[in-house]
Amino acid sequence: YGEGLAYDGEHWAGGYCWFAVQDTEKSYQALIIGQGYYTSILQSLPGSLQDSLGMKYMLSRLKPEFQATRYTEQTRAGILSAIRRTFAYTTDNDVSIFYFSGHGGLGGTIIGTDGANISPGQLRMELDQVRGTKVIIVDACYSGALIGKSEGSEGSASDFTRAFIQAFSDAGKNL
Repeated sequence: YGEGLAYDGEHWAGGYCWFAVQDTEKSYQALIIGQGYYTSILQSLPGSLQDSLGMKYMLSRLKPEFQATRYTEQTRAGILSAIRRTFAYTTDNDVSIFYFSGHGGLGGTIIGTDGANISPGQLRMELDQVRGTKVIIVDACYSGALIGKSEGSEGSASDFTRAFIQAFSDAGKNL
């Protein structure tokens, strides 16, 4: 072990070096972001705060339990920093959830409380650094663009909605 090394239960630290202890077990973590009040001209979304609280509660009740970290009222920089901090020590065996509830913009951007956008490309670049299995849930306007389902695209969100409504309308006729 050597002189000057310290172990905090997860990492060895010595001088200027950090060594992560490899754990072959699967861990489950979630980053939950709820944006309720924006300092920009965007309208407040207090329901997003409740949604994020509900998501944290639900994940804590699952077995195995998720280690859920919830942040509220995050700027663009705060969101990106929270992703890096929360998922810094993931392994290939881990399951990680990123959940965002707040304002979204055209093209699938998510918006920090400072009004600054995170593009789908920027979000993907950050989440590509997370090892293991990732689940991304975005509860925001225009979030369909994150999976290529936006207005004007083939198979757009409105096409999906029409097909969904039609399917249930047709099903009712057969009763």
